[in-house]
Amino acid sequence: MTAEERREALPTLAVMARSLPGDKLLMVQDLRKMGEVVAVTGDGTNDAPALKEAHVGLSMGITGTEVAKEASKIVILDDNFASIVATVKWGRSVFKNISSFLAFQLAINVSALSITFIIACTNDGSTQSFPITPTQLIYVNLIMDSLGALMLATSPPEERMMLQEPNSHEKPLLTKILMKMVVVHGVWETIVVLVLALTEFGKDVLLVDEIYDVGSREHNTAVFNVFIFLVIWNKLHAAKIHDELDNIFTELTENMLALAILISILVLQIIIIEVGGEVFNTVPQKWDQWLVAIAIGFTSVPLGYLVKFIPYYDDYDVLAKSYGFWGAPGALEDAEKKLDEARIKRTTSQFLRDADGNAEVLDGATAHQVTSTRSAGVGANATATA
Repeated sequence: MTAEERREALPTLAVMARSLPGDKLLMVQDLRKMGEVVAVTGDGTNDAPALKEAHVGLSMGITGTEVAKEASKIVILDDNFASIVATVKWGRSVFKNISSFLAFQLAINVSALSITFIIACTNDGSTQSFPITPTQLIYVNLIMDSLGALMLATSPPEERMMLQEPNSHEKPLLTKILMKMVVVHGVWETIVVLVLALTEFGKDVLLVDEIYDVGSREHNTAVFNVFIFLVIWNKLHAAKIHDELDNIFTELTENMLALAILISILVLQIIIIEVGGEVFNTVPQKWDQWLVAIAIGFTSVPLGYLVKFIPYYDDYDVLAKSYGFWGAPGALEDAEKKLDEARIKRTTSQFLRDADGNAEVLDGATAHQVTSTRSAGVGANATATA
């Protein structure tokens, strides 16, 4: 068969019988050239070339040969194909958690850099009167981000992740939804901090005593506290990267580890403000100032839902189309239907080699008749592909 004939047959190919190791390798190579994400399972030495060529090679841990295990990227320890589903699910969960952290981290960076640049411009380039000091920025980037990453990383996988198609190598890590989250939250945090830090109105809102000037240590401490709570509340929305209109607080009720991390962040913030002193350039806050900071920071929650109403998402994002505000009605059912049609389509033809080694692709009924007459020895050489 020519390369063109193979590629024409591949979309409907379900079974390769009496195939040679080279046939499997050619199939994997052709699928990769067609832009597909390829996974191969195998347990024998003759599967090694295909296992190594695939994007993800999975070998059997119990019955697999050492050659197959060395050629594969993943070893299925229990030889259970159901473990592959779990592997895919957790892999997608890791990818989603990384994307969530990027949305959270980049929003902080956008706001911090914008605040630093604008205040430096308003002070004729002086770096002596920033509302957020270098020590506080280090605290945000090292402690807050580390705990934030751990909180987002503990998010368990969801069944609906399996409705998404495999991620292409050409797919950008920052999707349209992530970009709009970063821009909107970053701009909002910048505006809030600048208004509170540079104006008398901001000082009054933060309940700073009249004896203290704008830009005083007491005033800047209150501004820093608001910035942290804007970041904390934004963490909850960062876990939803498909414009889902879900209740963001269920993450805390269903994931006790995430709740414990959030409590740890709050405790650390209290310590920094109340006893940070000279190290963090802070002064203790009154209880009503804490309530104001929490309330202003909470504006990130309704803002996060408003962001979802912006109709800006990728066409391939099935979950955004299914669970987002602008999603197409019935998109979830359409995705499930397409998966079912793909499974049916793959059962319509089989690849066989006759006794002389000639390759042929037959429809399912014909292939069944042919394989029935060649039953002797076929079982040992049949390879099913999903």
